[in-house]
Amino acid sequence: MRPDLLWPTLLASGAATAYLSCLSKSYVFEGLARAMPIQLGTLSEVFKGTYLLYGALGYAFHGLLGLIGLQPLAVVSLQIMDAFFGAGGLVFFYHALRRLEIPPRAAAAWAAALGGSLGYALWSTDAQAYIFSTFVLAADWYLLAALVSGRKVSPIALGAAHAAAIFAHIVNGVFGAAILWLLWKVHGARWRRPALLYAASAAAIVLAGYAAVLILIVRPASMADLRLWLIGSLATATGEARWHTGLGLGGLWYWLKMTLNIFVSMGPAPAALLWAARAVLAVLAVTALASLRRLQGPAKPAAGACAAWLAAYALVFTSWEPHTMVYRVSDLLPLFTLLALGTNTFLPRWRAAAPALLAALLATANFSAELKPRSLEANNPRLARMRFIKAHTPENGWVIAATADAGNDELYIPFFAERRPIVLARYDVDPEALPRRLRAMLAAGEQVYATSRVLAEDRWNRLLAPFHPKAAGDDGTGLVVYRLGKTNSTTLNSSSGSPLSE
Repeated sequence: MRPDLLWPTLLASGAATAYLSCLSKSYVFEGLARAMPIQLGTLSEVFKGTYLLYGALGYAFHGLLGLIGLQPLAVVSLQIMDAFFGAGGLVFFYHALRRLEIPPRAAAAWAAALGGSLGYALWSTDAQAYIFSTFVLAADWYLLAALVSGRKVSPIALGAAHAAAIFAHIVNGVFGAAILWLLWKVHGARWRRPALLYAASAAAIVLAGYAAVLILIVRPASMADLRLWLIGSLATATGEARWHTGLGLGGLWYWLKMTLNIFVSMGPAPAALLWAARAVLAVLAVTALASLRRLQGPAKPAAGACAAWLAAYALVFTSWEPHTMVYRVSDLLPLFTLLALGTNTFLPRWRAAAPALLAALLATANFSAELKPRSLEANNPRLARMRFIKAHTPENGWVIAATADAGNDELYIPFFAERRPIVLARYDVDPEALPRRLRAMLAAGEQVYATSRVLAEDRWNRLLAPFHPKAAGDDGTGLVVYRLGKTNSTTLNSSSGSPLSE
């Protein structure tokens, strides 16, 4: 096999096998939230304003698995899909480096290092939109690398590729900085016409895509609903838009720390492996920085595009949750490109061996520190709690979701306990609506349960005490499931005793 066929085949098959073998059992809230409308088959909820394509692809992939006789939970379907996207992204990255004149073995080693980095591997084994976003950006980067290497790439094709990245996640709009930089470098004084064609095609496709989804599928009932759909995670509980962090030196510091963390775990063990990976990474980073001025050919404008890429995203993520890893996964593409370009120039004799060593250290250290622990069900105590709730409640029962885990119970209960949740966060503004609803449900013959975790919160304990919670199960470690009973009370008794103290 030719090297440019052999190495990508080995990369894709090896990465897919590795990712699929350690799918996460952590089941983070955001992944479950993406999976819930797929699990319910609610197509209108699958499309989200901030990442238009991910849910739709997950919906189709989950259905495809069903057609071939597999019936995983939707969240597991998303994890499997993400593993394939992660593997595919490495193939695009390999070919992008080849267009930038990196030799086959070195390009394969750098792609393997990318695949073993913490951020990339972690989100190739869990359910969220960001590895798909990175996959699409890797494809876009391949087109840009082809352009800068002298191959003919239509500006309209660049616009379509950028539109796909925006459909993957709306923040990828800022990727336009890298595209415009390279159009300027490649076309010189005549860059304006291709830039206009690129921008017009990207804008037209994005607007058409959003319009089609809004008109045919989402169909918001009002302008307020449309606004909430568009602003996505910017929305607060009251529907207002809020930027999550803000400008400041603290945000920049967190951003810099996370720049290291997306390469290698900050976990305490295995310490020797982690420090070895950090040391090799540091040496290669210093080497690459020292050689950037010596870059020639397509590597020079490509490095400038990487700098523009990183700067554009930093404008967003130094002030929007700079401590959150998942937002930084796509930054690994320009960072590893810069490392590859620099070491290819400065260390020609070691340009394959050095990244191969880094790849081995990153993969081993990150697997031991984070990927393996996250893949073990025993390390997620919520799952044991859900099994206990399922065993001590009826199939059609309702379970009040605790607020202590920042919303995790509201999704863990339907996914893993297979019961209907009552979400307390919806009663923050009007707490008295909760007992009114409960009385109506109990009068209609519904069975409602709460756990000791809910009743441990004074606010909800006072509201639920009039329903005389009766223990229905005790796991012996402090978790108790209570069944709520009917009450004739029409007002709340704030002085009611706690069932936990009775």
